Order: sequence, then C-alpha cells, then structure tokens
Amino acid sequence: MKNLLTLIATTGILLLNSCQETKAKQIDSMVMNEFDEVKEKDAIMRVIEQETTCFYERNYDCWKACWMDEDYAFLAWNGSDGTYYAAVGWNEIDKGVKEYIDAAIKNTPNGQSVISHPTVKREHIQFKFYNENLVFLTWKQYNSNQTNEFFSVSRDTRLMQKKHGQWKIANVSSYWDYKNNIPFDDLKM
Repeated sequence: MKNLLTLIATTGILLLNSCQETKAKQIDSMVMNEFDEVKEKDAIMRVIEQETTCFYERNYDCWKACWMDEDYAFLAWNGSDGTYYAAVGWNEIDKGVKEYIDAAIKNTPNGQSVISHPTVKREHIQFKFYNENLVFLTWKQYNSNQTNEFFSVSRDTRLMQKKHGQWKIANVSSYWDYKNNIPFDDLKM
C-alpha cells in the first residue's frame, strides 16, 4: 500500500511538472507568434539610418535620441591616421561625440556644408534577434566623401535594445578602409 501511494504521488508530481513545462512553452510560443520580425527590422533600420544621418549632419540632439543612456553602451571606430576612438558608458560617449560634433561644426568654413558624408549605402545586412528586445546587426557600408566623388568602405556592427517600446543603439563598432576608395560612379547598388 505504501508503494502504491508513493507511485501515485510521484506520478502526480511528474504530471504537474509536465503541465507547467507545457504551459511555459505555450506562453513562449504565443510571445514569439506576436513578434513581427519584418516590422521590427524596419523600425531598427529607421533608427540606424536616423543615427547615421544625424551624426553626419552634425545634429547632436537628433543623434543622441537614437542611443541607450546606459553604462554598458559602447562606441568604437578607427581613424584614417591609424588611431582609434573607443568610449565605454553613455556619459563618456555623450561627452566625446558632443565634443567631436562641436569641433566639426566650428572647423567648417562658412558657406560649406557641414554634412560630412552625404551619401551612405549599406549591403549584406544581417540580423540576429536574441529575443524580441535585443538584436545584433552587421553590414558593409559605403560612405561618400563630402563632394560625392568617392566612397570609403566600412564594416559596421550594432547591438540594439528595445527600451520603452523603442529601438535604441547600445553599441556601435565601425571600422573603415581609408586606403581603398571607390569612385562614386563605380558603385552600382
């Protein structure tokens, strides 16, 4: 009799655990079914395009609106002279980019456009969603010079996170090939 009660209790516990696991899987499935990947990719690309445009137009407030205001934010790029810039944490990124944009505007002669790269083209964009609020992207980018005579190629990555229903940038890494420019008319996209 004691063995029968133990068997019944064990079977009941296993069935209860099985039901809880099935319920958890059903909830996960419902959440992922509500996730519209195409819609999210469009929203992400709008943020990326806005951030790039704002940065190249030297519009600090517009650029800032695209970023996560978090200690784990990260920004890195290489310079044409072999140096690199890397900032860790929102305060460091914010301060460094504000100084960079202010200096670029100050050093732009009157009458000359402040826009540094008027034409940007991207190809081979790859998305990796880790969940509905976190995505990693990578692509090849063509950045025109100020007069649209040639493009410099860069390889870019972004880590983006959804905060309060809006996609924001948590990480930018952009590495440029400054030596091998492509004539503007040679790029067929």
